[in-house]
Amino acid sequence: MMISVNEEESAEGIRVGLVGAGNMAIEHARAFSDVKGVKLVGIHSRTRKRAEDVSRQFDIPVVADSVERLGLECDLLVVAVPVHVMEEVAIKCMASCPVVLLEKPAGLNLSSSLRIKQAQEISGAKVYVGLNRRCLSSTLTALDGLGDESTRLIQIEDQQDLERARRFGHDKEVLTSWMFANSIHTIDYFSIFGRGGVKEVNVLEAWNPEKLGRVVAHLKFESGDTGIYVGRWAQPGPWSATITNDDARWELCPLERAGFQAKGTRNLEVKELSQWDCNFKPGFRMQAQEVVNAIKGRENRAVSLKQSLHTMDVISKIYECT
Repeated sequence: MMISVNEEESAEGIRVGLVGAGNMAIEHARAFSDVKGVKLVGIHSRTRKRAEDVSRQFDIPVVADSVERLGLECDLLVVAVPVHVMEEVAIKCMASCPVVLLEKPAGLNLSSSLRIKQAQEISGAKVYVGLNRRCLSSTLTALDGLGDESTRLIQIEDQQDLERARRFGHDKEVLTSWMFANSIHTIDYFSIFGRGGVKEVNVLEAWNPEKLGRVVAHLKFESGDTGIYVGRWAQPGPWSATITNDDARWELCPLERAGFQAKGTRNLEVKELSQWDCNFKPGFRMQAQEVVNAIKGRENRAVSLKQSLHTMDVISKIYECT
């Protein structure tokens, strides 16, 4: 699989700080520390001991007492904090550092994301969002193989289990916005594969928090592409994306694996993962490279905050909430 820049091209001079010290912060640290020339220079977490543990693991020289202090020493802040505090932390980071990467979702819900966008415009910071599914080798292989000649049918299957999320200790307001916090993983595939803006969302089976079941929606894109979303709440089902045009069918199930079915056949040919997706959390190593490319002014696939809002808006329309 091709990447945007030669692996050996240096990112010399890019100082990266981590905000957060949980599992996602560790995965970002692994990815960015592998980019040639990038240096992890500092970390801040509300739990200092965890920050100190991560600093030892990755040989990070500074454990900062505040986001503001850390941001002044960095070219990029990578923010991986619980979603219910993302808005508050993101605004502080944008005020102190010129470039910020926010772990998804960038805000508790659409309203929160729009407030972050307003703050970003005031600060002038460049803000990217870690929609790492866009950097999966499976995603990029399918995009390369589809071509642009015919319209696409994009079928997304989502599955969510609020009881399981509760057992993991998620905050009540996060559970209330779980379609933004977790269904963004699958619904973002409409932004990846659907061409043109979403001009219409018809909800066929509506979200009912009092009686969890199916959520079904039909999407129409300006390009003529069509989307079908099926969200299964408290029901079994996979996370999957299937994209079909006149000549081919691509199946991502699990999402990290790309299967190809050519017209006139019934066989599904499974494509290999990239080494980056085998050695790092899938999508993270390429995502780190693309953010570095963006900072260096190179061609890149980094997802801007503005671009991420398209997916948040689609979630809002499917679930009829903000």
